[in-house]
Amino acid sequence: MGDSNRFFLWLWRFNALFLALLGVFLAIFIGANFLQSFPVHNDPVDNFLAAPQAPTEDVSYDLNGSGTALEGTSVVLFTLQRSAVPSAENTLRVSSGGRGRDVNTVNLLVVDGANASSHWLFKGLDRIVSADSVDQLKTVTESDAPKSPVVALVIEAFAARPDKAGILKAYGPDTLYFYRLGADEAVKFFSAPNIRSIIQIGADRILVLYENGHAMSAATFSTKDFKLVGQSPVPPVPK
Repeated sequence: MGDSNRFFLWLWRFNALFLALLGVFLAIFIGANFLQSFPVHNDPVDNFLAAPQAPTEDVSYDLNGSGTALEGTSVVLFTLQRSAVPSAENTLRVSSGGRGRDVNTVNLLVVDGANASSHWLFKGLDRIVSADSVDQLKTVTESDAPKSPVVALVIEAFAARPDKAGILKAYGPDTLYFYRLGADEAVKFFSAPNIRSIIQIGADRILVLYENGHAMSAATFSTKDFKLVGQSPVPPVPK
């Protein structure tokens, strides 16, 4: 009789332990599914580094929703614009191309439409890109034939910092960067006090006219590696 009671006692304990473990498992399973029923939103502001020190209540960052597809590729470019406008806080929003006062392009977003991957061309927000829209950027194509695929970009930009009013001001020379499609970021290849013109010559050359003080010069670069090929001053106008 005693052995029988001990058997049922152990059986009862085993069943109690099993039911307790089953209850814990069901609670975890139901709780996990309950939490997953709420949508998770990644704050797009987290994609950006902190803005340079400025009155943040007067600054906003605007990802221009009017992207531009690059000819012959699956790549779409978007501009990130900094506006000195009244705002409750430093925010990021997507627009359809509207402009505010004191607007500057400070970065470029590359999105590959083939797989939805994306990355930024520059680190930080401390430069002004000389383009209010992607259409104003200089594209380098595979050849000079019409509808030739884009293989690279030439981007003119200069360093910038906010003044006491929070308005972004440029300083230093004009700087040229190249971005070859598929690369991780834009790379600096030339700078001058004042860049006047950037023109592709054929399939393998870029011509740059620039000023240094009162003198103007011309320089050519290879589109394969963007290294300097030739450089010379522009002669004065004959009298």
